Formats: sequence, structure tokens, C-alpha cells
Amino acid sequence: MLAVGVGAALAVSNLWVLERLVAAYLKSTGVRWTAIAAIKASVLVTTVLLLVKSGAVDLLPIVAGFGALPIGIAFSGLLPMPTRPEES
Repeated sequence: MLAVGVGAALAVSNLWVLERLVAAYLKSTGVRWTAIAAIKASVLVTTVLLLVKSGAVDLLPIVAGFGALPIGIAFSGLLPMPTRPEES
């Protein structure tokens, strides 16, 4: 259960960092975004590798926790959004 929580936390933090990077990308020019994205991905993979190699978590539960975020996002897109009453 701990590994699933760690995977979910990694997924949320990865999404948060990605959101910040995209916002910064849209506001600026001339920055090497490919290098920044590669660094972000390598930090994520290295973190997972260190957690699994150290024996702190197992691989399958951490992948399940990480995979829960995109599945949750996909399912939430299928649900209708509540509408706000129009103000006059």
C-alpha cells in the first residue's frame, strides 16, 4: 500500500511540475525546453529506480499508483461537468 501511495505522489508531483513547465514555456522564448523536459524525465526515472533498487518499494505497486492518475483523469473526462446557474 505504501508503494501505491508513493507512485500516486510521484504522479501528482510529475503532473504539477509538467504544468509549471508548460506555463513557463508559454510565457517565454528562447529556452531549451527539450533539455528541461529530458532532465525532468530523468529525475523521475532515477527516483523510481532508486526507490525500487533500495527495496523501499516494489515495482508493480508503484506503477499501479503512478497509473492511477491518468486513468482517473480519463474517467473524469467522461463525466458531465455540473453547470452553474446563469446569473442575470
